[in-house]
Amino acid sequence: MLKVGYLIPFTVIKNMPDHDSYLTVIPQKGILAQLPKKYARKEYRIGDSDWASVFMIKGARITLSQKSSQSGTTFSTKRCL
Repeated sequence: MLKVGYLIPFTVIKNMPDHDSYLTVIPQKGILAQLPKKYARKEYRIGDSDWASVFMIKGARITLSQKSSQSGTTFSTKRCL
């Protein structure tokens, strides 16, 4: 079960210019979610994968974000080895 604030991986499956967002899928769950372009840290292409946090759950709509709600800046998703 997803909760607001969870950091999750996603894969872009569709660019939705009429909603100014990307339609994504959460691979482990098979759940669809929206990533608004204003909350994305870069422009994505179909098939691109990255990480984002669950920003809002309203009914069946899940919205992701790559921006920090405290500072308004994007967070880095680079992995450290």
